[in-house]
Amino acid sequence: MIPMRWTHEKSQGFTLIEIAMVLVIIGLILAGILKAREIIRQAKIHQAIQESRVWQAAYLSYIDRFGQKPGDDNTQADRWPDMINGNSDGYIAGTTCSGDHEESCLAIRALMHAGYIEGDGSIPQPKPKLALGGEAHLFSYTVNGKTGVWLLHNGSVPKDMLQEMDRKFDDGLCYSGTMIAYNYWHNFYCNATTGDYAVDHGYRIRLE
Repeated sequence: MIPMRWTHEKSQGFTLIEIAMVLVIIGLILAGILKAREIIRQAKIHQAIQESRVWQAAYLSYIDRFGQKPGDDNTQADRWPDMINGNSDGYIAGTTCSGDHEESCLAIRALMHAGYIEGDGSIPQPKPKLALGGEAHLFSYTVNGKTGVWLLHNGSVPKDMLQEMDRKFDDGLCYSGTMIAYNYWHNFYCNATTGDYAVDHGYRIRLE
């Protein structure tokens, strides 16, 4: 009988070169993921800025065409029977759309009926979604002693994204200019010293 011989092969682990190659590959994958996220983030900011310009163009086009502000227009019900007329005092009354007869609700409906923004103008309380996920509201508002018409993004946007959007679109300050914080006057939302956005929240864009 021939005795069996057991052979012991040395188990070989990963070499330093192989480990280094794996780490490089992992690093490249992570870098690609981060880059993709940043590209998506920048695309969203760009889309939000362009969207604001579309709303401004829609608002001003309505005035140019009908001679009055949407929602405040005292002839809008003559064109669209499901609407009611505004009081034509030059002020779009209301805040966030919450009542069928509020001019802030009627303003968005009028823009929809006129074909300047997408949506069903027959809906009593329209709240169209904006690029960054929040609801759109349109009404007159006084900022730093000056009354204008503002588009409100009612939703939560990361504060660093708000900051970057403001720098690209406006003056980079949360309390002044064309873009401001949701409640620009409150230090919880807007740092009055640095001008930085202080919390994830909505924002306002001046249309006029």
